[in-house]
Amino acid sequence: MEYDWASAIIYTALFYAVFKLGERRGGMDVVRRIIENPAEIERIARNARSHIAQEAAKSKSEEEAIRVERHGDQLYLYTKNTDEFLAQGSTLQEALTRIEQRFPDRKFRGYLSKEEADNLGVTVK
Repeated sequence: MEYDWASAIIYTALFYAVFKLGERRGGMDVVRRIIENPAEIERIARNARSHIAQEAAKSKSEEEAIRVERHGDQLYLYTKNTDEFLAQGSTLQEALTRIEQRFPDRKFRGYLSKEEADNLGVTVK
C-alpha cells in the first residue's frame, strides 16, 4: 500500500486553515463582546487581578519553614514539617547558599530568636 502524500498535505493545510479561523474567531468574539458591553473590560480586568492575587497567595503559602541544628562545628538545616535534610555548612550563610543551589525552585523561610541564635552560635542580623 502506497502512502498518499498529496492527501496528507491537503488535510494538513485544511486543518491549519480551520485552526487559524477558529483562533481568529475566538479573538473576534472577545472584541465583539467588549464593543457591545464596555463593562466587559472591567470584568476581564477584575478577573485578571483576582487571578494574580490568588497566584501570589499560593506562592507565599508554598514557602517551607526551616529548622536549624548544630552538631560540632557544622550547622544542619532541615524542613520543619517533614524533617527533610536541606544542607549543611560551617556558617549559616554557607548552608543557606547551598540550599539555594540545591533547590532553586523552592522557597524557604526561617526565623531564629536571639536565644536560639545564641544556643546555635549563630550571628543574627
